[in-house]
Amino acid sequence: MDFLKEENISQDKTTVEHRGPAVVELSVHALKALFNYLTKETEIDDGECYFYRNVMSKIVLHTKRES
Repeated sequence: MDFLKEENISQDKTTVEHRGPAVVELSVHALKALFNYLTKETEIDDGECYFYRNVMSKIVLHTKRES
C-alpha cells in the first residue's frame, strides 16, 4: 500500500503526482477480490484451486469514513 501511495506518476516532464487515498483503497479492494476469487471460486483442470492461501486476507484497511 505504501508503494501505491508514494509512487510518482508523471503527468508531464515538470509535474509529478501521487495517488489519492480513495484510489489506493480501491486498488487494494480489487486485489482482495481477485485473490478471493482465485482461492475460493476457480479450479484448474484437475479440480485444484489456483491458490490455497489468500495472502490478501491479512491486509486490513484502516480508513476514516465521513458521516
